[in-house]
Amino acid sequence: MREFKTLIMLESIIFVHIVFTVPVIKFWMGMNRRISAPAIKRASAGFQERAASQSRPMLAAEGLALVLVIGIVDYLTGYHVHVTLFYLVPVCFSAWFMGGGAGTLFSMLSVFSIILADKISGKIYLDLPVEGWNALVHLGFFATVSLLVSKLKQNFAEREELVCSLQEALDEVKKLSGFLPICSHCKKIRDDMGYWTQLEKYISERSEAQFTHGICPDCLKKLYPDVHIEHIKECGPEAAKKPAGKP
Repeated sequence: MREFKTLIMLESIIFVHIVFTVPVIKFWMGMNRRISAPAIKRASAGFQERAASQSRPMLAAEGLALVLVIGIVDYLTGYHVHVTLFYLVPVCFSAWFMGGGAGTLFSMLSVFSIILADKISGKIYLDLPVEGWNALVHLGFFATVSLLVSKLKQNFAEREELVCSLQEALDEVKKLSGFLPICSHCKKIRDDMGYWTQLEKYISERSEAQFTHGICPDCLKKLYPDVHIEHIKECGPEAAKKPAGKP
């Protein structure tokens, strides 16, 4: 009978964790999409910038302070009232700003805080295997959320990098669009600052195109008639249609 009650209790704990974990994860992953108010967006961006600019020791100290505060609340409410979900705050905070390893560490600290708060508040551990299993369930719950949050942060970083790359590519495309003021005689192009630049330099600075120089048959005939005649003698009449130096 005791084993049956223990099994029912374990199944209830697992069920409660699953029921609460899925909505929390969905809320965290969809939080960026759900925030629509500009004021909330600015506050969120400001908090993230502030946290991102701090050093890891300072972030770790803030995470420890959160665990301590929640642990005190856990102690004051007694071991009959569970505040497990509130420990997700320091776990998610550390995983987001310091990585999955820090999230796992704070997961273990949160479990230790739960056990310590229950012990100080007078809880008597009658069945140590069951209590050990409960601690492992808590640790697995926190570590899973920590892993998901760190992966989510990584995906956000990759998305931001991709957006920046696409924006840079779009800017490069825009640089060569629209009307280009070009000299009808020397073919120089006037840039946005009003300076006249060689066509090759202008395009090379605004794209990945590279130029090689030769001379067309018409210019060869006009500028170097002697070389043009020799070129035709060596390569035949068809050479008049090809640039000098080309087979």
